[in-house]
Amino acid sequence: MSVGSRPAATSRDLAEDDSTFIREACRAGLASSPAATASSRDSGLRWARPASGRNRATAKFHRVLDRAIPFGISDFTYLEALQGCRSDKELRTLKRYLDTQMFYELKGGHESYAEAAKMYYRLRRKGLTIGSSIDCLVARIAMENNLYLLHNDSDYDRISRHFPLKIWDVQ
Repeated sequence: MSVGSRPAATSRDLAEDDSTFIREACRAGLASSPAATASSRDSGLRWARPASGRNRATAKFHRVLDRAIPFGISDFTYLEALQGCRSDKELRTLKRYLDTQMFYELKGGHESYAEAAKMYYRLRRKGLTIGSSIDCLVARIAMENNLYLLHNDSDYDRISRHFPLKIWDVQ
């Protein structure tokens, strides 16, 4: 997988109403960096619907798109984004777009899962609760691939204070 490559298709390849939905859907949920991964749960489609307007994370992702910074997603982000759809049409449209994106994966097989579990365990021992073990897996993907993570989930900020997770802060 080449780092920094652009997706084969973009939202511009979709119908105008679909591209508006896709552009909003992908804003904060996709990670970005000089190579990127995506956050998950809180990047869900509750931000995706244009009626919800922009928030800080979606504004950051607009800047990523405007600067043509390569980005990608993880399988976990893919799952959580699709499961947040409210209709068959949303699901088809979002799936068609997400299928064109670069995907980043865990590199260490089962050991990567064990390392994510250790992150969760160590944070819990420090009195910090992470909302989902998937957050630790997404963080692990970013760490193993030396990526920055763009997110709208305070769990990632907590993780980054105790582990070498790089958070992308687009200005």
